[in-house]
Amino acid sequence: MKKIGTAFILSLFLLVSCWKKKSASDSRYPPIVTALYNDIRTHPDSFPLRLQLVSVLDSLHLDNLAIPQLDTLLKKDSINSELWFKLAVLYQNVHDTTRSIHSFAQSLKIYPTNKTALLYLATLYAEKGNPRSLGLTNEVNDLDGDYITAANCDYIRAIFFERTHRTKQAIYLLDKAIGQNFKMIPAYIEKGIILENEGQFVKALMIFQSAQKIDSKNPDIYYYLGTCLEKMDNLVAATTQYQNALTMDSGMQMAKDALARIKKNTQK
Repeated sequence: MKKIGTAFILSLFLLVSCWKKKSASDSRYPPIVTALYNDIRTHPDSFPLRLQLVSVLDSLHLDNLAIPQLDTLLKKDSINSELWFKLAVLYQNVHDTTRSIHSFAQSLKIYPTNKTALLYLATLYAEKGNPRSLGLTNEVNDLDGDYITAANCDYIRAIFFERTHRTKQAIYLLDKAIGQNFKMIPAYIEKGIILENEGQFVKALMIFQSAQKIDSKNPDIYYYLGTCLEKMDNLVAATTQYQNALTMDSGMQMAKDALARIKKNTQK
């Protein structure tokens, strides 16, 4: 979703990790942010400057600061579908689903055949158990019937059925998605979670292990391997998997909480 190269984003993120919650005028912010704010004060009507600031703030994960800048741009150009799309993604990043849905809808009013926006919006509706997600995935399939698109649509439909407690249909669609795109890690994870929640721990473990063979550096896979092993009372193996998850992503709070939980329970 980011517009700047991964290596650049990572280097900037490391530089500003201690500044993320400060105000934009704070001198402890990266110089590029301060410079852009100063330039905008001098040239408040500059569309390119404000858009550049949005991109930089986005790359630094400072979404709450980027959103007002996009709001300002949209007041001047309310029929710009790309700006609405960017705003929708930022709202999604800060977990404001209602505003994200509204912004995606506004973007699609202007550019109704934007497949990416349709998939984003379908996913948000699916997460809320809203059947509109099904209609949107049908629209996407009508626009583009390639196997990757078909797999994405089946995955989104599966999310809808899982959120509405119809797990058999969800698993069927997840298997279908994996069959169309065997590298679709989210589908493996979602299926594993469903099986784990149903108490089918061995089957869930096998699904997570299959995902691990495809993507051995995905921290989410190790985390869910850990949750499954923990429920199987294999706390030593679960601890190892949680530690593996933190090796891949040192900031994964769920893995930290799981390790603390195991440590607390084993000390009783």
